[in-house]
Amino acid sequence: VGHDAVELALLTRVEPSAKVVSAEMIVILPTDHPWAGRREITVEEFLTLEMIGGESGSGTGTLLRDVLGDRAGELRTRANVGSTEAVKQAVMSGLGASIILAEAVTHEIDTGALIGISIKGMAMKKTFFTARLKTIRDDEIATKLSRFLTG
Repeated sequence: VGHDAVELALLTRVEPSAKVVSAEMIVILPTDHPWAGRREITVEEFLTLEMIGGESGSGTGTLLRDVLGDRAGELRTRANVGSTEAVKQAVMSGLGASIILAEAVTHEIDTGALIGISIKGMAMKKTFFTARLKTIRDDEIATKLSRFLTG
C-alpha cells in the first residue's frame, strides 16, 4: 500500500485504519494424535507439543507471545513452513501441531483430515485491519470493499 502497488490490504500487526474482524485461532493436530478425541487441552499440555510455524510475519508468533506471556519461551518449534496449506500438510503428515485460523481448516476438520482443539481458558483471536491508498476515489472498488469489510 505504501508504494502504490496495492490498493487494499488486510493486515494483522498494525492499525493503520479500521478494524475489520477478529478471527478465532485453534490448535490443529493429526487425526492419530492421542488427544484426537478431546475438545480442549491445558496450557501445560500445549507447551509439550512440537509446533509447525507458518509464514514469518503472519502475526501468529506475536499472538502466542501475547497470550502466553512469560511462558512463550517454552514453545517448541520443530519447523517453519511458508503457507497455511504447507502448515496443514505438515500437521496431517504427523510432523507436529500448529495454531491456525479456524476458518482455514473448516473443510479438513469436517472431513476428518485434521483435529481442531482449543486451549482451556485461553482466547486466541487474530485481529485484521484494513489499509488502503489515500489517493483512491470513493467510487473505486477498493474503497467500497474496505467499507463493506469494516461495516
